[in-house]
Amino acid sequence: MFLAYINGEKGRVEHIIDLLNRADSGAIKIFTSTISIAEVAFGRAEQTGKALDPSIEAQIDALWAVESPITLVDFHVLIAKDARDLARDAIPKGWSLKAYDAVHLATAGRLAVDELHTYDDKWAKYGQDVAVIIQEPVSSTPRLGL
Repeated sequence: MFLAYINGEKGRVEHIIDLLNRADSGAIKIFTSTISIAEVAFGRAEQTGKALDPSIEAQIDALWAVESPITLVDFHVLIAKDARDLARDAIPKGWSLKAYDAVHLATAGRLAVDELHTYDDKWAKYGQDVAVIIQEPVSSTPRLGL
């Protein structure tokens, strides 16, 4: 979700901006694991252009700044064990789960959030395991493309 925001992905960034604005006003809360700092390391333009852009790094850093509406959740032993259990429980089901994905799912489950937003459609099947609704970010006030 954060990469879609950084990359300005049409059809997605509008929803994310709305969620960030709603969080900034206190209407909702946005949480993410501190591992997001490592995951959101560069934008698409940097990756494809093979050159780093300080303005993109500043935009990324603004997501994690103290004044940001995003609350960072520390990665700790309980979340690590929950993530491990999710990855292990996936095996008998014929699923696979990357470590960072398992951490995000475990973080959401540990915090008992209302929703987990992602553009990864493979995560939805884990909703029951973490007792969280998993869906794409949606705006409460969608804009018409006129």
